[in-house]
Amino acid sequence: MTDQDTPHPEDAFLDRLLNVPQLMAPSVSPAGSVVAWSWGGHGQAVEAYLRSAVAGGPEKPLRLHAGGDDVFVESWRRDGTELLLALSRNGEERIRLMRAVLAEMKPRLVTDSNPGYYISGGELHPNGRWLVYAANVDPATGREQEASWIIRQDLATGERLVLARPVRGHQSHPMLNAAGTHVLYSRKDRHPAGRQYSLVDIEGKEDREILNLGDSRKIYGSWLGPNRRTPRHFNGICRPLATKPYAITALLMF
Repeated sequence: MTDQDTPHPEDAFLDRLLNVPQLMAPSVSPAGSVVAWSWGGHGQAVEAYLRSAVAGGPEKPLRLHAGGDDVFVESWRRDGTELLLALSRNGEERIRLMRAVLAEMKPRLVTDSNPGYYISGGELHPNGRWLVYAANVDPATGREQEASWIIRQDLATGERLVLARPVRGHQSHPMLNAAGTHVLYSRKDRHPAGRQYSLVDIEGKEDREILNLGDSRKIYGSWLGPNRRTPRHFNGICRPLATKPYAITALLMF
């Protein structure tokens, strides 16, 4: 029987294996000129980097943020001039979002510094003033809740407008179309195993389900094409495409 305090001969080797650097969450700017990724095992925290994808550009990657946080690129502004960073610390899942202008590279916080709720997703509106994300918080009271609502935050005034109010808990990642007129997002109100998609306008006046392959079917939807255009004649409920019990990926056509 081995004493628990006695180091195992292979401990050092196992430590090296656990500390092998990992490249995660690669992301390309809308114009394809910049590549971003997160680098785990390269430092004390997961760090995010940028590098030019254009021939003749700087070869050395640029670190996006330093401060002991785990950093990932959440999304790009549609014109490619800005991006959103998602930050967490010590494995904490209460995400904070930072906005970074490529021309300045001075990220600044745009959500609560110590949120008492969970944020998922995050996209900058084309007007540069609004931020859209999902969070399990009631902006009117500041109280955490089970369901994550779709929220439009005014980055100039701090005002938060609820665009959609799902009923059951689910971490949706809302997606803006290119024009910024509508938000595509997922819900799990019908069945714990399922996932449906809804479309809400940017003012929160019209919220409707547009994609349902069955209450218990889990699907993945996204805008299709560089312009992220919404389907004009897609008003009904889709029927299951197959009987196999695995997730079906669905793309919105235009």
